[in-house]
Amino acid sequence: MLPFTTYHYNLGEDILEYAVTERDLGVDITSNFTFAEHSTRLISKANKKYGLLRRTCHFGSDIKRKRILYLTLVRSQFEHCSQIWCPNNKTLIEKFKKFRKSV
Repeated sequence: MLPFTTYHYNLGEDILEYAVTERDLGVDITSNFTFAEHSTRLISKANKKYGLLRRTCHFGSDIKRKRILYLTLVRSQFEHCSQIWCPNNKTLIEKFKKFRKSV
């Protein structure tokens, strides 16, 4: 592995600090190119939307409406840039499995 060389960037007289995480087009990227924070944020966001859906949408037995709302609000969170942030370590895969079991 190559040694990490630190460069200092200035904006006028101020030295700019390094960012550990950067969000670009809605995808969080860390300095070592792992997407763990992004995956965790997506799972949290999907859990919140699913909880809102369960608390507020009582349609009785109309499964079509529930499915459409679920696909629109919850599942769409996981489809944006999925080629980039696909979980590859065991802990993230377990988090996604746990979320799917709760649904």
